[in-house]
Amino acid sequence: MKVEFIDQFKGEHGVQPICDTLKDTDAAIAPSTYYAAKRRPESAVRTVIGS
Repeated sequence: MKVEFIDQFKGEHGVQPICDTLKDTDAAIAPSTYYAAKRRPESAVRTVIGS
């Protein structure tokens, strides 16, 4: 869900500024974590469910 949020707004704000804004919240995510998640293949469950 965090990755999808960043995907939605990265074109306007960039990944690093979004992560900087989220760092002091319950939704904190490091840019490296975001990019690692983007490199991982989609899980079988997500593929079947279509989320």
